[in-house]
Parts: sequence; C-alpha cells; structure tokens
Amino acid sequence: MVHPFKDPDKEIDDIDKISATLSICTLYKGLPHGIALIEYTDPKSKYDSFRGLGIFNHGKLHNAPFTFKRGDGAGCSFSKMQNGRPTDGSCYTVFNPNEKTQHVDSLEEKTDVSGW
Repeated sequence: MVHPFKDPDKEIDDIDKISATLSICTLYKGLPHGIALIEYTDPKSKYDSFRGLGIFNHGKLHNAPFTFKRGDGAGCSFSKMQNGRPTDGSCYTVFNPNEKTQHVDSLEEKTDVSGW
C-alpha cells in the first residue's frame, strides 16, 4: 500500500509502497476490504510510523475516513481518503494528548481545543 500521509506533495505513483501489518481485516478476492487495524513501523522515522483504523475498498483506503496514532504519539484523522491518500479538501485533525491545550485564534476570541 502507499503511505497514507508521508510526502503529501508527491503524486501517488511517485510514493514508495510500504509493507504494513493489517489485522482484524477481511479479504475479498485476495484484497483488504472493510475495516482494518493497520500498523506500520518506518525504519527511519518515528513520525512516519503509525497505528490506526481505516476502511479498505478493493485493497485501498478509499471513500472513508482514516484515524491513526503517529509514531510520535499524536492522534490524527483524515475525514476522507481516496486511492490510499487524503482527498483534496479532506479535513485533517490532530488530537492533543491529555494536559496539552492549544488555542484557535480568531479576531474576537480564543477557543480552547483541549486534548483527549
């Protein structure tokens, strides 16, 4: 499979394929199909390692969200994947760990978006 979030500016054909471990996964005609727990350890980058839940359609994360925890511990989610990568306009959410807060600034007020 292609890495779901590494090298966001590269074309899908230019992205290296990875060997991830899929568990709790159904196969259909030999390809992952449906919900799967996906784990990948990048040998060079803790940041690019991940463990998450995604929905496969005919072997690709496609037409569904993908939620994961990066190797550095940050929880993240893409609202919609297409052909294994986030779609244009997909919402990217990063969940803060407990005790960490960040603020979303607007012209009028700050909004607390506390950790999980």
